[in-house]
Amino acid sequence: MTRPPADIAWLTAITVTVAVVSAGGAALLRRYALAKGMIDVPGRRSSHTVPTPRGGGLAGVLAWLMAVAAFWTWLGLDEAWAGALLLGGGPCLAAGWLEDRRGLPIGARLSLHVLAALAALWFAGGPPVLELGGLRLEAWPWGWALAVVGLCWFVNLFNFMDGIDGIASLQAICGGGALGLMLALGGMWPPAFCAWALAAAAAGFLLLNRPPAKIFMGDAGSYGFGFGLAALGLLAAVRGGAPLAAVIILQMAFLFDATLTLLRRLLRGEAVHRAHREHYYQRAVRAGLSHGQVDLAVLAINAALIGLALAVYFRPGLWPPALALALAIVGAACWAVTGLERRAASPAGRPRLER
Repeated sequence: MTRPPADIAWLTAITVTVAVVSAGGAALLRRYALAKGMIDVPGRRSSHTVPTPRGGGLAGVLAWLMAVAAFWTWLGLDEAWAGALLLGGGPCLAAGWLEDRRGLPIGARLSLHVLAALAALWFAGGPPVLELGGLRLEAWPWGWALAVVGLCWFVNLFNFMDGIDGIASLQAICGGGALGLMLALGGMWPPAFCAWALAAAAAGFLLLNRPPAKIFMGDAGSYGFGFGLAALGLLAAVRGGAPLAAVIILQMAFLFDATLTLLRRLLRGEAVHRAHREHYYQRAVRAGLSHGQVDLAVLAINAALIGLALAVYFRPGLWPPALALALAIVGAACWAVTGLERRAASPAGRPRLER
């Protein structure tokens, strides 16, 4: 690891401030949501049992974006990172808040997500080059098209995976924290603090979102945090901060669950945009685990994935077996959920409370 910059104290102070603002802002937004009727009422497709205000992630994402602006203005963050994160994060945050506040047509939401993805790609200098055997995807049009779809998919899948208390916050903490470590190991200190500030924002919000949650992240938070993780990973892969395989492995817990669930619903001819409780983490809750138990399982999975991602960081040639092992880990976890469901459905199974 290279020597930290002289302004490390300022970078650290701003990052800690992000966590404080995120927690305090979420508390204020809880009062606002209660006053404005921004409440998620439990329904047949819900994984919670108590009416809970939503939209609390707005404060954390705003605090993170302000930190990125401060790093760029005063502390040496390259304009490519600043432009990608700020001009991409803004549309995602706006789309989420409008959806939380009054609802937003799906076409408008997706348009803002595509705009954010294009902004991130433009400032990053294009998508990372993919080389799989003799197939090489780069530049225009296939690399750009694939990257836009991938970024938009991750933003939306992060929203889909934000369905029980604490899970999305923990993913942002793990993903942002580990990516920041890789960037710091390569001497990319301001970008590293962008990733750590994202993790700090999620940690501050987790204080009010841990089970039982006092407020939900809402679309503003899930779109903002999802975009932040995706854009930081893109920039790290394009600008030499981390191998693309390591970036993918860090997010494999969410990528695997959301993508497999989407494919299963598509094959059954179901409307994939409608709310449901068929993600594996939701099925685990329905099978009898508490929100906290599922969160701990996701945390353990992420610990293993971080280890694999770091192995790829230090030895990039290890990416094929590391990626295969990451898939095996999350696949085994999903298989374990089906076992829980079978036991819960058996005559000996006992119904339990979801929390």
